[in-house]
Amino acid sequence: MARTGRPKSNPQLLEAAGSYKKNPDRRPDESIAIKAIVGRPDPTLLVQADELTLSIFNETCDVLDSMSILNTSDRYLIEAYCLNARELFYLTQQIQKQGHGQLKDDGTRVTCPNVVSWHKCMGTHVKLMNELGLTPQARMRMVAPEARNEGTD
Repeated sequence: MARTGRPKSNPQLLEAAGSYKKNPDRRPDESIAIKAIVGRPDPTLLVQADELTLSIFNETCDVLDSMSILNTSDRYLIEAYCLNARELFYLTQQIQKQGHGQLKDDGTRVTCPNVVSWHKCMGTHVKLMNELGLTPQARMRMVAPEARNEGTD
């Protein structure tokens, strides 16, 4: 069953907006919060199987690391993003070679199946970019994990 109401917001964003000033008891308990493991994930076997996919994986991890939002727990999401980007690259090459339309036996033009696949792949790509925080709108909704100071354990 689908959830109704407003979507959950990041507690750090709510704190910055002053949501807990009036009722500090509404602040979530930090001791039970799930924390992501900050670090660079290892590429999966699917990513390692193709040189271009591995290159996309490394580039994506570099971008996420520069934004301080790279987590090892995002390994499979990054994998999906890289595999989708690789497929998008392949479809783009095919469309550039064959064109957007095809001529049927009866002389009518139809849309190339690769174009339809490209549009589906691009839709998935944009959704994955949002999940990873690679769009301006996604970055507005998130807060980077706080860096731990050396020697404060």
